[in-house]
Amino acid sequence: MRIVQWVAGIAIVGGGGLVAAYGIFYASRDFFGSDDIALPIKVALPAVVAGVIALLVVVVIQRLQANEDRKLKEIEH
Repeated sequence: MRIVQWVAGIAIVGGGGLVAAYGIFYASRDFFGSDDIALPIKVALPAVVAGVIALLVVVVIQRLQANEDRKLKEIEH
């Protein structure tokens, strides 16, 4: 039963990832291919998205490190 849960989880995450990638591809193609959108906006939007992604990665890394430190402190006591 455990293997079925893993396969189902992988299928859900993989399918969702493919659908998200498909949507992002076409949305970005329309966004960057449009002549109606000013160049500063075309530069600013990816910069903001990259900043948000970088902040999320930093938060996740810090949370994982804090979790490891907490586990080590519990083992010591």
